[in-house]
Amino acid sequence: MARYDHLPIFADAYQFALLVEQLVGNFSNKARAALGADLRQQSQHILRCIIQVNSLALTERYGVLQHLNWRVEETLILLRLAKDTRALPNLKAYEQCANLLY
Repeated sequence: MARYDHLPIFADAYQFALLVEQLVGNFSNKARAALGADLRQQSQHILRCIIQVNSLALTERYGVLQHLNWRVEETLILLRLAKDTRALPNLKAYEQCANLLY
């Protein structure tokens, strides 16, 4: 299996996943059960996609990269929803998450 932990994209995605875990722990019970679970799942799926695409031959990466892009866009929408419903503690938390995803 190809190494992936040295990749900047993996480092940012991992930092994002850690930040999501910290932030979701402070969500209300209702937000944690729904929106928090979705954010956790998405952040973990993004990590798995990066590992997968790094293990594939160049000619096989396109489909997984499309899927990864879709997951990132979907996660950005969930983050915006968390911000707008005030599940996130402040705008800075949203900015940190969004910057790591971009």
